[in-house]
Amino acid sequence: MSEASASAPPPAEGVRLDDIVSAANAAESGALQQALEECWLPTQGMQHLILAVKDSLGVPWWAALIATTVGLRLVTLPVNIIQTRRGSRMQEAKPHMESVVAQFKASYAAGDPNAMAEHQRRISAIWKKYDIHPGKMLLPMVFQMPIFLGMFGALRAFAAAKVPSLVVGGALWCTDLSSADPTYLLPILTCASFMAMLELGASDGMEAQTEDQRKKFKLFMRFIGLAILPFTASMPAALHIYWTASNVIGTAQSVILKTAPVRRALNLPILPSRVVAQSADRILSPIKPVTYATPRNRARKQ
Repeated sequence: MSEASASAPPPAEGVRLDDIVSAANAAESGALQQALEECWLPTQGMQHLILAVKDSLGVPWWAALIATTVGLRLVTLPVNIIQTRRGSRMQEAKPHMESVVAQFKASYAAGDPNAMAEHQRRISAIWKKYDIHPGKMLLPMVFQMPIFLGMFGALRAFAAAKVPSLVVGGALWCTDLSSADPTYLLPILTCASFMAMLELGASDGMEAQTEDQRKKFKLFMRFIGLAILPFTASMPAALHIYWTASNVIGTAQSVILKTAPVRRALNLPILPSRVVAQSADRILSPIKPVTYATPRNRARKQ
């Protein structure tokens, strides 16, 4: 044996696999605990829901987020159906409401408080008859807003804590869901899916509004849809997976709720066929056929 070999120190004892697993679990638990401690109660509820779905299904984060979104959309589906039904009732009550409101305005202009009180009672009676009290029309938003804010806060907290499983919980081009998508594809998908949902269902529940009001609302929402792209591009990829999944499911719900068999099953008024056809073609409406300047086409124009 050579002198160098004799004087060499013995090899270090290898690290055990159990130690590696224990360290990884400790890092995961610590990051999750940090994310939970930094959130308020409704957000913690969403965090526990996401973790329960992930653990019960045994899937990576991206799949758990989609599954959670599907579940939340199913939970809120009855609320959306109620809103659609109330929108149809608003359409039925619209002629009566317009007449009474016009009389109320005339009484107000004439300074007749007794007539104003009578017209106000008639308006309340219409609300009660058709079950369209303005407060009830806001219930879907009141019900869904805590869910949206809870998911937003939960995912931002997970991302800020750099939960190890979230850092490697993505797929394809975006494996780190705790950071922004460097390719910007996820923010673009979020924006595109939001615009699709807008085009196919933005006016759902607004049947009582005038066509001009619906157009103005849609223009406003289009502006919002485009404006969110630069503001959300730097947000964690996990949020974009949630938003995109929610938008896609919302679009599908809107299309399905417009079909005659579903509306009959849910006791909703059947929409005219032209409305259903228009809703299916709205995304392609900006695309116009290209006419080439051939001699035959020029002759037709002349």
